[in-house]
Amino acid sequence: MIAVVILGIFGTGFTFALNYRLIADEGATNAATVGCLLPVVSIAIGALVLDKALAFRTVAGMVVVLAGAGPARWQKRTNSASSLVTAGQAVGSRTAVR
Repeated sequence: MIAVVILGIFGTGFTFALNYRLIADEGATNAATVGCLLPVVSIAIGALVLDKALAFRTVAGMVVVLAGAGPARWQKRTNSASSLVTAGQAVGSRTAVR
């Protein structure tokens, strides 16, 4: 029972907390790309650490996943001063509605 509690708190609990923090900081789209990149990282670590063989189809699949997840990470850079003003206006409008 102690092992279940420890795994529940440290394994699942911290993971959910980190995932919610990632969603809050980066947005849901960027947080969803983590699930797409897990197989790519796992295959790369297996090839590097465990000396697993990489087939052409595997490498091609990794390229397709990276090509699909890459554009999700690209964001338009905004001027930090203008984004702060916009954020302040949004916060002010929300508090005015309450």
